[in-house]
Order: sequence, then C-alpha cells, then structure tokens
Amino acid sequence: MKRVLLVDDEESLLSALRRIVARCGWEPLTARSGTEALGLVDQADAVVTDYCMPDMDGLALVAAIRQRDETLPVILVTAQERLAACASSAGAYDYLTKPFDLDAFAMALDRALEARRLRQENRQLRGEQAAR
Repeated sequence: MKRVLLVDDEESLLSALRRIVARCGWEPLTARSGTEALGLVDQADAVVTDYCMPDMDGLALVAAIRQRDETLPVILVTAQERLAACASSAGAYDYLTKPFDLDAFAMALDRALEARRLRQENRQLRGEQAAR
C-alpha cells in the first residue's frame, strides 16, 4: 500500500486529508511540522505539505526532501497564489491553492504516486543495465 505523508499544523485540515487519502486506498502518515515530517519522510511514497507552518515553511521542507530523495514527489498546498509559482522552482512536484477541489487533490496525488513509481522503475532498469 502506498504511503502518503500529510504535513500541516492545522488539525482540522490534516484530519480531512487523512480521510481522503484513506478513502483512495493509500495509507496516511501525518506530521504537524516540517521537523516532524523529516522524521517520517523515508517511509513515504509522496508528501503533501502546507506552506505556512511555524518551524519550517513548505518550501524549506520541499528543499530538505529534495536533498534526501529527489524521486519523492511533494505537493505544496498554499492559499497564496504567488507562492504556488515558487513551488515548482523549489522542486515541488505540484501545488494546490486553497481552497482546493477534493477530486483535484486525489488526482494530483495519484499522478505524483505514479511518477514516483516510474522514477523508481527507471532507476532500477538503469542499475540493471549498468551491471551488465
């Protein structure tokens, strides 16, 4: 089962996202801060993070995750449209602006998980070819 790490300091949104992820058949992991998320990131197949958090903003979290695992897709959620454009340049796989459509959320996450699968498969095939 694919694991999705949800990062938000707002419990009500975190709870709603947890339910959506579970309904889609994925296992939700949750963190209430960027620091907590970094402790769970190795268990995740994708990350959805809010931008505004007290200890580390979403763009800083994206950068920290990129340094650890460039194949791990991160979706940044923000209410600030201007920050959404920064998400891609920071290395986010995608972004959603609040308020977002739940179907759009599920579709973005499905695409992110598929991109992760393809990147891992590609990496494995390259490794097999190099071993020949």
